[in-house]
Amino acid sequence: MGYDRDSGVSLVGAFQHRALMGRDQSIDLAFSVSSQEQTVALDYRLNRLGDGNPTFGVAVSHAERDRSERQGIDTSVTRVSPGAVWDLGDAGVMSLGLVFIKDDLRALAEAPAILQDEDGARSLMGVALNGELGFGAVELGFNAVLLDDGEDLRYTKAEVALDYALPIPPGALSAELALRAGAINVAQGQTTLNDRFLPSSGAIRGFEANGFGPVDPAALDGAPVGATRYAVMSFDTRYAGLLPGAPDVSFGLFMDVGSAWGLDANGDAARATIDADTYWRGAAGITIGRDFGAARLELVLSDAFAHRPSDRVQNVQLNFSSTF
Repeated sequence: MGYDRDSGVSLVGAFQHRALMGRDQSIDLAFSVSSQEQTVALDYRLNRLGDGNPTFGVAVSHAERDRSERQGIDTSVTRVSPGAVWDLGDAGVMSLGLVFIKDDLRALAEAPAILQDEDGARSLMGVALNGELGFGAVELGFNAVLLDDGEDLRYTKAEVALDYALPIPPGALSAELALRAGAINVAQGQTTLNDRFLPSSGAIRGFEANGFGPVDPAALDGAPVGATRYAVMSFDTRYAGLLPGAPDVSFGLFMDVGSAWGLDANGDAARATIDADTYWRGAAGITIGRDFGAARLELVLSDAFAHRPSDRVQNVQLNFSSTF
């Protein structure tokens, strides 16, 4: 849950089941609701079918997004990814397979010119490599995909996530460093908003979803158009047991620094007018949280100490997460 003076209250939630029907398959239902965007996404994943190593896996997802208030568009994306899954034991898991995507972007008259030019349905296919690996205190996740529409679009898209638990002796104090980055390289044609990166809620705490990155200032008081690059670094430290009689309550400090930038103009006049340079943003603040077994409730109070005039900041968030 978040709040800012411009858009009021926003709510983001997810339900995740990791052992559906007692098998190695999962289903995720995620949603976000605010005065400017409504999203619902359903993801199903069967990780291992059969014996041996690798085994067969498949992931199916569908997302509907109403972004008419913020960007003047509606989008839908359906994705099917069958492939081979390797179990690496304690080291993690990797998969290699095909990707089939059917998407649609419906632009309204109020949308930025570059998004109106991207209006329409597409079919894409390609090859994807994904992995989740663990090396002691370090966790590494990555995904890379090569996509082609069979006509005039071909690009690669890659993302990496690195989490490092700082080596502090076991006790009430903990600290973590996290890195996130992604890049799109266009070999032919032009991407659409469904391809590019849009910051999610909490990508940089202190900013709302889609609250930073390239925008068209001439539409809807600054409409986000997506980016082809992003990088974010987060540092968290928490101390539990500071309050007598409440050992599950922790107080923490955090700092997030990052940016989203880049747009494949390729000589297009409307795209060339977008300011897609690298502008670094930063936010810092405090967290107050409590653990309830496998669940955690955390209040985030933040201040964006580095931002652009077109950015949308968010000073208060209330996050609840649970694993079961």
